[in-house]
Amino acid sequence: MKFRMNDNEWEIKEISNAEMNDMFGENGYTDGVTNYTHHMIYINNDILDKKRTLYHELMHCFLYEYGHNQNADKSFSYDDVCEVSACSHDMIHEIVEEYFKEVEFEDFSRKYSCKSNAEICRDMQREVLEEETKKKKNKKSA
Repeated sequence: MKFRMNDNEWEIKEISNAEMNDMFGENGYTDGVTNYTHHMIYINNDILDKKRTLYHELMHCFLYEYGHNQNADKSFSYDDVCEVSACSHDMIHEIVEEYFKEVEFEDFSRKYSCKSNAEICRDMQREVLEEETKKKKNKKSA
């Protein structure tokens, strides 16, 4: 997915851990990488918590785009952290939500791509009924 931050275009791409190791010379396990030169955010598609990782990498992107020093020697006060968080929250949250909507849609499209409209409707109704049944069972057992 492509997005804009500070009027620069960036792209989010999921890749395997092996690809990440090949691209960035890592010899371990990396959840995500922000590449400032190419305006790319890479998320390891082998991890479970992609959303948290994307938030993390987008914060690197935000700090870079808005001129905050990411030097390891620089320390930030609590107030600095609060200000950066307050300024970036809405923008980053919107990008994450949009990204996962697209991912969810792609998963949905793959799941139903070879079915007729009637089959899709039946499957969706079945899924809704199954979910409602689970909720009722959970309420009864609670």
